[in-house]
Amino acid sequence: MNCWEILGIEPTGDHERIQRAYEQQLKFASGEDANRLDQAFREATGQMPASPKGGPESEVLDEA
Repeated sequence: MNCWEILGIEPTGDHERIQRAYEQQLKFASGEDANRLDQAFREATGQMPASPKGGPESEVLDEA
């Protein structure tokens, strides 16, 4: 299965469309399926999916 099949969309360069497809699929995924979705998103966009607002990944740490 390729990244587009996992995300459930046709190949596209539209980052927002890929993000929406990722978020829609993630609603029903857990464990290994969620990991496959993360990998599919990275393959489709070349980057990590955006974190949900308020998640620990969205916090900015001040190291000063």
